[in-house]
Amino acid sequence: MKAALPLLVLCSVAACADAAIPDPAASYALTLSATGEEHDPLSGVRVFAGDELLGATEEDGNLQLELQGVEGERVPLRIECPESFRSPPQPLVVGLWQPGPGSPAPTFEVECVPFVHSYVVGISAENGAHLPISYLNEPVGETDDFGVAHVVLRAPSQEQVSLTLDTSERPELRPQSPSLAFVAGESSELVLLQVKFVEPPRPVRTRRVVQGPIELKH
Repeated sequence: MKAALPLLVLCSVAACADAAIPDPAASYALTLSATGEEHDPLSGVRVFAGDELLGATEEDGNLQLELQGVEGERVPLRIECPESFRSPPQPLVVGLWQPGPGSPAPTFEVECVPFVHSYVVGISAENGAHLPISYLNEPVGETDDFGVAHVVLRAPSQEQVSLTLDTSERPELRPQSPSLAFVAGESSELVLLQVKFVEPPRPVRTRRVVQGPIELKH
């Protein structure tokens, strides 16, 4: 009895070649989502494939893209943030793949770091009530009855920020018109600064007593 021969599936050379090579014209949808300071949506972020501009994010921070290629291919995208933000130094590499039926297109996130951040500065000036506060020679606030103040500033990252408390109206205080400084960080933050003012002791006035002639009684 002869053994059964295996079932062979034959195809033409052209048909087999087509089945082995993925379609290079396939289209892959994806969403790019850009955020800026405080992770808020950021518009105007431009996306390039090589030197070709693919588009820019809208008000909601999103950009819908259709890329062509082979499934599994990894495509580098160059991200260009608006002028007041730092662009990522490395390209965003996205993978091309088709999501399952009914699934949304894959989303890739991009963060643009702002060059300038906001800082809430809390100042506690002991014995320093009602002192004007200035930044870059511009008034930004004044301490209250307890020598406390809160001011909001904007400054570039890594810049030294210096605030001055003006004591010109109170020359008895020491130190005179001190500067309080901090180095701006890479994100918005709360900064606390303290200073203690002292008044030099007032000179003690001695009262001169004038005595008249002393009468001796016999």
